[in-house]
Formats: sequence, structure tokens, C-alpha cells
Amino acid sequence: MYPRVKEAYPLKDYKLKVIFTDNSEGIFDCCKYLDKGIFIELKNPAYFNKVKVSNGTITWSNGQDFCPDTVYIERKLLFEISALNDDFYNEHNQAVLRKSIKTLNSNEDK
Repeated sequence: MYPRVKEAYPLKDYKLKVIFTDNSEGIFDCCKYLDKGIFIELKNPAYFNKVKVSNGTITWSNGQDFCPDTVYIERKLLFEISALNDDFYNEHNQAVLRKSIKTLNSNEDK
């Protein structure tokens, strides 16, 4: 069993910042669910922003909820999001990767 949700905060673009009972944090993207059944109502930003946590589960007042296991598995960790949005970080990683590949290739030639 995965950790339960301790706190959830609405963000723009139908995302939630989630803090779990193990104190890990992440971003859960609700977008792929918003065209399905009971979740359609979450397209209303005012309603989406009324998210609550009840018994370790993300919920809304009209019965929408997300299983905490799903949220934990599908979340994006904050450092992953930071890495995707930080051009310097990406450029640095690419440079390190190129250097590693070059080193590996030169070692194979020996």
C-alpha cells in the first residue's frame, strides 16, 4: 500500500500539489480524467479549486475522488518538474551525457 494523501493544493491547468503521509511531494495532473463521467464537473475552475483531503483521499463535494494509490503512482516529483523547466539544468545534463558518451567511446577504442 502506498502512502495516503496528507494535503492537496490546487494549481493552474488542473494540477494539484500533493503532500503524502511519507512527506514526499509531487504534482498530480488531473487533465486526462476531465472528459470522463463524474470528473467533467472538475473542468469548472472554481469547483476544482475546492479540493479537499478526506481519509487520505483527494475529494470534492459532489463525490469526485482520486484513489491515493493512483495519485502516488502518477505524480510527478517536484525535482522532475524543476528539471524539465530549467533550461540550464537541461543543458548541463546534456553536456554531462555527451561527455560520458565520448568517454565510453574512447575507452572502447583502446
